[in-house]
Formats: sequence, C-alpha cells, structure tokens
Amino acid sequence: MRGLAIGLVLALAAGAPGPGHAAMPPAHAPLALADPVHDKILYLFRLLERSAPARAAIVADAPLAALRSAYVAQLEGADRTCAIDPACYAAAARLTPEQVAAAEQGLRRLYAASPAVRRVVDVDLAASGIVAPPASGDGADLLTAAWREHVAAMARIVDTFAVGLPPAFPLIDAPATDPKTPAYAQRLRLLNAVVLETQTQAQPFFAAPAAYAVLLLQAEGRDEAARYEPLEAGENAAARQRFSRTAWARYPYSAILVPGAGPDREGERLTATGKLRLELAVARYRAGKAAFIVVSGGDVHPARTPFNEALEMKRYLVEVLRIPPAAILVDPHARHTTTNLRNTVRLLYRDGAPIAKKVLIVSDESQSAYIAQPAFDERNRRETGVVPYSAKTQLGRFEVEIQPSLDALQLGPSDPLDP
Repeated sequence: MRGLAIGLVLALAAGAPGPGHAAMPPAHAPLALADPVHDKILYLFRLLERSAPARAAIVADAPLAALRSAYVAQLEGADRTCAIDPACYAAAARLTPEQVAAAEQGLRRLYAASPAVRRVVDVDLAASGIVAPPASGDGADLLTAAWREHVAAMARIVDTFAVGLPPAFPLIDAPATDPKTPAYAQRLRLLNAVVLETQTQAQPFFAAPAAYAVLLLQAEGRDEAARYEPLEAGENAAARQRFSRTAWARYPYSAILVPGAGPDREGERLTATGKLRLELAVARYRAGKAAFIVVSGGDVHPARTPFNEALEMKRYLVEVLRIPPAAILVDPHARHTTTNLRNTVRLLYRDGAPIAKKVLIVSDESQSAYIAQPAFDERNRRETGVVPYSAKTQLGRFEVEIQPSLDALQLGPSDPLDP
C-alpha cells in the first residue's frame, strides 16, 4: 500500500495522467476565492489561471487562441451593429454550440499534452469536489464536465440578465430593469465595450465570456455569492478555530442547522418564526446535541433586502439567547430550503467536521415535515442537481437528522447568486 501511494505521488510530480481522482476525498479546506463572484461560479477557470504553466499552455494552443479571437470578433460585431437592440448584444455574448464543442476538444488535447494542465485537474480540481467524479475515473472527463457546467452557468446569467428570460424565482431573482428596453441595451453596449477593452491575446479563450457573465451580475448589483467572503476569516473565524479542538465523539451531531424563515415585510430583520426556530435549536444545543449551531439564510426576502438573515439570526443568538459566537457558524448565502442544507454540509466539511457525523435540522413543524418528504429530495435534484444527504429521518415534530453527502460540494450552474 505504501508503495502504491509513493507511485501516485511520483506520477503526479512527473505530470503523468492521474490514476483515478475519484478515490481521493475532497480537501477539508475552504475554496481559495480571489474574486468570489467569479470564482464561486467559474472555479475551474481560476484554477487554470492560477497555474502559470497551465495558463501558458492554454494561451499557446493555436485552436483555442482562434476560439478566443472568434468570440472577441462577435463582441466587436455587436459593438458596430447592435445599436439599441438588447437581443443583439445577448446573442453576441453567447458561446455557440460549435465553440463549446471545440473548446472541449481543446481541453482534452491539453490534458493529454500538458503536465501542468493534468496537475490542475488531477490535484486541484479533484480536491475541490466542485464536479461529480466521472464514472470513468478519467481526468479528461472531469475537466470537460467542469467546462460544461461553467458554460451552463454563463448561459444562465446571459439568459437572465441579458436576454431577459424569467428566472426560476422571478420575485427575488429577476433584474431590477426590464432587459428588453432600449435603456438596458445602452447598458449592454457599454458592458460589451468594457469587456473588449480588457481583452488581450495573452488571455485564455474563456476570459472574455467569463468577464461578460461576471460584469452582467455586478452591473445589476447581484453579488450575493461574494458577500461576507471569506467566511473562514470573518463571520466564521471563531467557530472555525474551535473545530480543531472539538471532541466530536462527545456529540451525537456535528451541528444543529436552523434554516431561515425569510421576512416578507420591508424593514423586518427577523421573523417571529425565525426567532422561535432559534429557541428550539438552543434548547437542543444546551442539551449537548452538538457543539455548533449553523444559521442559514441569505439576502433574499423581500427582494434586495438590506438585511442578511443568517447574520440577523446570529445576532439574536448572541445578544438575546446568550450563545457564544464561537459556537455559531453562519451560512449567509442560501436562498432556499434546498441550499440551507447543501451549504451547511459544505461549510461543515470544508471547515473540518467529520463527514460521517449526522446533522440535526431544527425548524418549525411544517418545514420539518416538508424536509422529511421524498418530494424534497426531488426538489434538491431539480434546483441544485444534487441531494446533499445520503439518508434522512424525521425524529419528531421539530427535528430531522441527515447523513451528509459529499455531493453537496458540487457547484450548481442553475443559480449564480448562490452556486
């Protein structure tokens, strides 16, 4: 066994294709987010750019360089001809199916030819857990799966914030201005020009479409995915320090999760239901069920609220219920019940909690019963593409326990506000 391990290390060091990343568990560490909006949605791109040799191999590849030039030419054509037609700019921003397929072929070619690209995939991408390990165990398949998901994420952003297609939850996710108006076309014209101004031949083929998607979000003020990052150095720093000193065996659960109950009224920081859910959770915390409470809820209700639900829940726990900040983990990004669970599993795993330990969800009677239903599993698959637990059991009126699954680490291209 020791000889096999040494052989794997030597293979990676030599740049040989990895032997099968599927057997390697993702790292117990937060993702490195230099630019959280970009990196949380398009993490593969950040990994490839962060490796100077991998980036150089991509830039030097003639077919991929031609793809970069073709995409830039689309934007230049839009600048000349679209005038005040928003649909014209949106069409130019899209990668064509032919471009997507050609890029996939190029990435496969580079995976085979470039030790630096293989290392990014077999080590860094595999360790991130952001993409489901392919059944083949082939790094090229992992790389192209990540590429396809990033393409889907960029397309979703263009659909919502350039084309104007209704998002899944229009009351909270739709653009503030109708994208089909001439005024919005002027915004797209300027955005198009900004992307063109920043492009050079020394950039990877994916830089321009990625910049276009991120600028669409930022111009609309939809930076929710980036807010409060890095959590491990801010809101969750004290709790994270306790993780390494926690005797996990003393507790039945790694954490108690309290999902938010979003306010619907302007100016309301925390609903009565939210406060009562916290009371239920604190009773179980004080009974020794877990060393940590996770509060989960984003900047969601009402649309564009100035209050973050998880931070308001933490404030209530500390100031009213006298729970120490070091016992509270914050997930300030979840926008739905599905992502309350998914994000909590992510946080716990990346901060070092044992994946084998169950999580206790504490909520009101109605939500607990809903989470326990099979229909909730299907909603997870539909909305995020994963079910973040491998098993669940309703224990009582207010409690559901789940067995966390590493599938929760996978990024979801369907929601750029909380991927």
